[in-house]
Amino acid sequence: MSMVSRRQFLYSLGVIGAGAGFGLPLLSKACTLPETTQTQLMMGTFVTISARNQSASLLEEALADAFQQVKDGEALFTRHSASSPLGVLNAQGSLRNAPAPLLGLLGKSLKLATQTQGGFNPAIVPVLDALNASGAASVSALPKSIQAELRTVTDPRAVAVQGNHIRLSHSGMGLSLDGIAKGHIVDLATARLERRGITDYLINAGGDIRVGSAGKSWTIGIQDGNNPARNSMVLPLRSGAIATSGNYESLATKGYAHLVPGQLNTCSSLISVTAAAPSCAEADSLATALFAMGTERGAAYLKQHPQYSCVWQTTNGVIPSSQWSHTV
Repeated sequence: MSMVSRRQFLYSLGVIGAGAGFGLPLLSKACTLPETTQTQLMMGTFVTISARNQSASLLEEALADAFQQVKDGEALFTRHSASSPLGVLNAQGSLRNAPAPLLGLLGKSLKLATQTQGGFNPAIVPVLDALNASGAASVSALPKSIQAELRTVTDPRAVAVQGNHIRLSHSGMGLSLDGIAKGHIVDLATARLERRGITDYLINAGGDIRVGSAGKSWTIGIQDGNNPARNSMVLPLRSGAIATSGNYESLATKGYAHLVPGQLNTCSSLISVTAAAPSCAEADSLATALFAMGTERGAAYLKQHPQYSCVWQTTNGVIPSSQWSHTV
C-alpha cells in the first residue's frame, strides 16, 4: 500500500534520544528490562517497534507477530491494489460482502467526516486524481466546471452502506482510508503485542505513535515546525497515542482545500497539528482533520470532544488546546 505518510518530513513527530532525528526511544538508565527495537519499511514509511520484557525470545516472537499484523492490515485497507476491497470498490462503484474490518473503519471515517464538516473526508480520491492529471497545485487552480463536479463526487454523504454492501452513489467517486488506516493498523499491532503479554512498548509508524508502559514512561519529542533540528516540547507518555499533520504536505494534496469554499481555515501561519487520543486511529484521523479545520473550527470541535486534545504549531509559536494538559 502506498499510504505515504504525511509525516515523512524527518519524522515530524519523533521519539527523542541519542538518534533524535531517527525516531529512537530514550530509555532511562534505571530501566533494566531487556529491550528489542526493530524497524521495517511498510505502509510507505518506516515502522519501528520497541518493546521491553524479561524474555528476549518472547520479545522476538511478539514483534514478528506485530509486523505481520501491519502487513496484513496494509493489504486489507489499501486502495492502491486493484484486487483489494477498496480497489474493487473504486473501480466498480460497488462492493458486496465487504470485510467487517473495512466496514468498521469506513463507518468511523464517515462519522468523523460528519462531525468535522468535511475536515476529514474519505471520499477525496477524485481530487487527488484531478490534481495528478492536471498538474495543478490546488483545486482552486482547476477549471470552475471541474471544481463543481468535484464537490459532488467528493461528498461523503454519497457513500451508501447497507449491511455488508458499500455503494458509491455517483460515477467517478473513490474512497481512501489513508488518513486513518495507518493509525488503525498501529492499534491492531498493539493488540497483537498485548495478547502476547507485552505491555511495555512503543510503535512509531512514520509519526503515528502509540505507547504502553507497565512502569517507566516513554519520552516523546514533538518536532519544532519552525526549526526541524529541535523539539518544541517533550512529553513523557505511558499510554495512548499521538500523531502530527503538517503543511509540508499541502491541504490540496490531501484533498481538503477549496472543496467547500469559505469553510476551511487555510491560514498560512499554521505549520502543524499534533493530536493526542486514546487510540492511534483517532490521533491519526484527528491530526488530518484538525489541520484542515484550522485553530478556530478545531478548537470548537475539541470542546465538544474533551477526550481529545492537540497542539497547533504556527509561525508565531505553539497553541495548545484547552484539554492538552489533561490528555497527555
